[in-house]
Amino acid sequence: MNKKLWARCLMAGVLSMSLFVVAGCGESKEDKQARFEKAQQEALAQDRSNNVALTDKISKADTWKTAINKLKERGELKTAPIQVSGDMTFDQKTFKIDVVKPGTTELLRYQYDFEKQTWSDGAPVDVVGPGKNDIAQTFYSIDNLNPDMMATVIESFKKEGQSNPELKDTYTGFITKAGMGWGPKSQKFLYFVNQIDSEGGGLESDKIIEATYDETGKAIKLKVKPKGSKDRKNLIK
Repeated sequence: MNKKLWARCLMAGVLSMSLFVVAGCGESKEDKQARFEKAQQEALAQDRSNNVALTDKISKADTWKTAINKLKERGELKTAPIQVSGDMTFDQKTFKIDVVKPGTTELLRYQYDFEKQTWSDGAPVDVVGPGKNDIAQTFYSIDNLNPDMMATVIESFKKEGQSNPELKDTYTGFITKAGMGWGPKSQKFLYFVNQIDSEGGGLESDKIIEATYDETGKAIKLKVKPKGSKDRKNLIK
């Protein structure tokens, strides 16, 4: 089960138990249900407020810059220029990035804690599949990442979500995933901003928006799964 969905179910259960104790035996079944639904809506509203606040935080270039600079300060990465592979990604309320272990073609995955502004120790990444022999082709300097452009495309995504008539009913007011990195196929640096998980639905959610941007900040891909629809629609092909 999706972590968010499980957390919400757990929260609903706790609320239900609390309301039962508070309400007592004298309260009608209808009143208990109304009280429970109100508490549940308040919890969802608070959750949305937290997500909007987090989106505002990662909309600022300094948030990305701070994370990158903190990674550079780690002692084990000071022995050589830092090379990374794939994307620097914001997902599940953390940043994560795969760093090339100095002197090897092995990858170490680091995760960034927003609250503490600290990185975890690097955990080995098991690279599998046909790309294993060509993994070195995905390496690039961490200095090529552009936090200013990342902030620009997030703001562009937010404005598009609020104003585009084909997105307005689907846009939730916050994003769940964003990142930047080297695209081996396109041979360009790309940026992406997605609203994938809406109220615990994950990829099964009926509110999905996915956008990809080029090095200039221009949207080159834009997909939406409108509210109530089972299919995704390409707005930019």
